[in-house]
Amino acid sequence: MGSFFDFLKTKPALKVTLPFIVGLILSYQFEIEPAVILITLLVITVVSLIVMRFAPKAVNLLLILALIAAGILRYSVSNHVMPSNHILHFLDNPEKISMTGKICGYPQQKKHAIVCEFEVDTLVINKQRFATHGKTLLNIKEVDYSPRYGDRLRIFAKLKAPSGERNPGEFNYQKFLATQNIYGLIHVLKNEDITLLNRTSAKTISSLFCAIKTSLNNKINSLYGIQSRALIKGLILGERGEISADLREAFAKCGVIHALAISGLHVGYILLIFFAIFGLLRVPHRTKILLVLIGIIFYNLLIGFRPPIFRASLMAGIFLFGRLFQKPVDIFNIISVAALLILLVNPAELFQASFQLSFGAILSIVLIYQKLKIFFDRNSFFNKLTRWKYGEAVAGLFLVSLAAQLGTLPIVAYYFNRVPIISLIANLIVIPVIGIILAYGFASLVFAYISFPIGQLFALTNSLIMKYLIILINFASGLRFSSFQVYSIGLAAIAFYYFALWLILNFDKKLHRKIAVFSLLLCCNFFIWKSVFADNNWLTVTFLDVGQGDSAFIEFPNGDNLLIDAGPNFAGFDAGKYFVHPYLQRKNIKKINKVILTHADNDHIGGMPHLFRNISIGKLFDTGLYHRSHICSTYNFLIDSLNLDYSTVNRSFALEVNDNLGAYILHPNKSFLKLFPRDVNNNSVVLKIVYGNTSFLFTGDIEKEAESVLSNYGDLLKSDILKVAHHGSNTSTTQQMLELIRPKIAVISLGKNNRFNFPKEAILERLREFDIDVIRTDLNGAVIFRSNGIKIERIR
Repeated sequence: MGSFFDFLKTKPALKVTLPFIVGLILSYQFEIEPAVILITLLVITVVSLIVMRFAPKAVNLLLILALIAAGILRYSVSNHVMPSNHILHFLDNPEKISMTGKICGYPQQKKHAIVCEFEVDTLVINKQRFATHGKTLLNIKEVDYSPRYGDRLRIFAKLKAPSGERNPGEFNYQKFLATQNIYGLIHVLKNEDITLLNRTSAKTISSLFCAIKTSLNNKINSLYGIQSRALIKGLILGERGEISADLREAFAKCGVIHALAISGLHVGYILLIFFAIFGLLRVPHRTKILLVLIGIIFYNLLIGFRPPIFRASLMAGIFLFGRLFQKPVDIFNIISVAALLILLVNPAELFQASFQLSFGAILSIVLIYQKLKIFFDRNSFFNKLTRWKYGEAVAGLFLVSLAAQLGTLPIVAYYFNRVPIISLIANLIVIPVIGIILAYGFASLVFAYISFPIGQLFALTNSLIMKYLIILINFASGLRFSSFQVYSIGLAAIAFYYFALWLILNFDKKLHRKIAVFSLLLCCNFFIWKSVFADNNWLTVTFLDVGQGDSAFIEFPNGDNLLIDAGPNFAGFDAGKYFVHPYLQRKNIKKINKVILTHADNDHIGGMPHLFRNISIGKLFDTGLYHRSHICSTYNFLIDSLNLDYSTVNRSFALEVNDNLGAYILHPNKSFLKLFPRDVNNNSVVLKIVYGNTSFLFTGDIEKEAESVLSNYGDLLKSDILKVAHHGSNTSTTQQMLELIRPKIAVISLGKNNRFNFPKEAILERLREFDIDVIRTDLNGAVIFRSNGIKIERIR
């Protein structure tokens, strides 16, 4: 511990940044009012001034507390303080509204749309005018309008909130956009919904650089073919929208996805290019550094100060300033200053994968590279390699890549659920090739403005290099061992990994060997006794948010599970693929023991074909009533072709679960099926789960007719949690039914702003009359309960 404090003595920036980051983390985890923290900060300041005179050493501790409080306050203010006229307060209006504002970012060409940042200053809702402000992301599709920076527009569309974490572990798009100060989404699909009011002629710095970027973009279009064009735009202009999803996936599988994003790697190459050019021109050293700094600022203005390149540029700039004034620079101080400046501007950056990966990679190289070099230098083959002409460069690149990968491996696994296996070898090839592509790319653009044929020559050579790089990446990503999926990694596993890595890298020290042995024994004891002390008596019920549809996943105390419905499958939206299966993967569930499809409507059965193809199914139940639809045909085909264990439900019976728990199918029966032979809704499977003194009732899409028959069960219907039938339609959830069930909580599964206007107000009013708490997936996302047989707890 003493050595750590000795280390900090020469790192003043690190001493400030660490407690500030601790404050940000505390504020992220706990809701703390800014006013409370501000008062605390003032108290600490006053106490510090008093203590400074009597106990100077105590001031250091108070300073640390003040920095932690400052971190808490900074995050709280950025997260809570939004003016009443901010667009945040106007999101998700069910009707289209009129919006006026201007394009405030470079229009990005995506595969099927143009996307740009749009600052809204005026809203008209129900003929009432509001002056507002706040950035949105504007998607323009199939419209005869080419947006430019500064264009003033009137738009008639819905102003939507970005999706948050709808189901546990999902990517939180809302938080991601919020780090860029974007809070709304606008989609324009018709010419009549967008009007160009005027094109700005203002010569601001932003408009100037957008014009330069547009010119470069057009020049790339004229120099390169479609695939090469997409790649070179991503590498030079930071516009990755035209790169195909398949190619991005291939780069990700090889562990070289960072090569496609403008980041520290690209800043390094740009610095090399600038230094090489100014070196050839024999520019004096100090002038050369100043010109390189200006070049970095120019490039950031061109790209739009994207967080990854800004982080790398900031660190490079601080380092070059030190060299300019011939001052010794400490890498930890550089990293700390860069991190502190970024987090002061935007504290939410700390919780983004790109921030963690950027700083994680740099810290890993600084902390691990030298230790790896010492270890590998003992190897005779490695020593022979470094004596080869280019061997030292290859070995250095290998060790840098290995250090970065070791340091960021758990972060990659946590965010992307993938561990690349061949990335070390891939990086040895890809990183130098990317440098060559960048050099040729810049050369082709420069010469295209001087002599287009010469620019074309560079572009043709570059296209050939990119063609073979893509072939190599596609081949490597297709190898079975290129990467493997991981889903259940948690913060405890990440902490254990870094602790183990620290011990391994310092294993030459006697103290660390002792800690390693002690830790190994401790871990063995933990795994041996874990099952003895584990509390395995919980039944967990998750109502997934699958949009306008139903899906619930039940985990029984004995480890078995049950899936009820799998959500919808509409054009481009497969709930099985995008919601249910990823959720199961994140929980490391490889088999569903039992599946109940309540009925054959698309919004309940649609996601099932994807699950059939991608996860093991134990036993399947449905009513045998189907629509004449593509999804039902696919569903039936897969049942037969996969030879699934399938049964139809036409009577009341108990599912085999375990001795302490009951799962009872109450509906439909043969007589009801004969009475309503084509009514798939009323013939929905109704299931009741009883665990000790607690119970859950799942009602599918039954309507009044089925509810009338179910009333014969009387008090047997009484349940603590009710899954409201038919998404809150007027055709269900009668007063008679509610009097029998008497639930404490009603869950309504439905999509936000759905076209049916579910749930109906009459149903919500009826539930309020019975004093039933209502939870809706369109408002709350996934809902999770757990029961130990005595009480039910809501855990999400």
